[in-house]
Amino acid sequence: MSKYYDVGTTLPIFKEERNDYEKDFIKIGNYFAYTDYQSILKNPVIIVSKEMGYADREQYEELIIQWAKDRKIIPNATLHAQFLKFIEESGEIIADIREGNPVEDSIGDTAVTLILLYQLLQKDSKEPRYLYNSQKIFDGEHNPVLLDERAFFTSLSFYSGKLAGAIAKNYTKKAIIAVEMLYELLRRFAVETTISGCLGTSMKIAYEEIKNRKGTLTKEGVFIKEGD
Repeated sequence: MSKYYDVGTTLPIFKEERNDYEKDFIKIGNYFAYTDYQSILKNPVIIVSKEMGYADREQYEELIIQWAKDRKIIPNATLHAQFLKFIEESGEIIADIREGNPVEDSIGDTAVTLILLYQLLQKDSKEPRYLYNSQKIFDGEHNPVLLDERAFFTSLSFYSGKLAGAIAKNYTKKAIIAVEMLYELLRRFAVETTISGCLGTSMKIAYEEIKNRKGTLTKEGVFIKEGD
């Protein structure tokens, strides 16, 4: 029986062990199949989820961060307010799924909230990291290897709870890890459910919707629209 592995953890292993690893992959839908019977993972067919559009994720994460800085959302937004925004937007994903609507928009909007949370958690860091560079390994009960809707709901609830607890207790490192896990969950769900098969496209949609919104967020948490 084939086992499933995430591309971020599998390919580095192949790269280390095999110089020609890329030649052994064939595309099957949104997956790549590794067909070497003598592979180091000892499986006749290794299915690897490989997201198309990594460059888009990198580009649009940086654009979203700059947009937030220009409007003083970073650093003036509070973690609690941004977490509530994440809950609101992730709830839209669930609503879209249940109503049979496309999820590209709601996935993109949720990604924006996670990107901003990640930066706010690192606002005292001289060199804050980007989410597109975080690649979390998924295994175990709350880290399903394949993401159907039920698995997504369960994992979303689990890691949202972890994030809420970490923010409430000011456990910054744990909050950062929870955001990274939620982002990876979102990325993988986008691979499984969106037409484009990548989170980058959803992030582009979200950015195009917000990029022309004018105004700034004060230190008191009040958003002043341009012209007010």
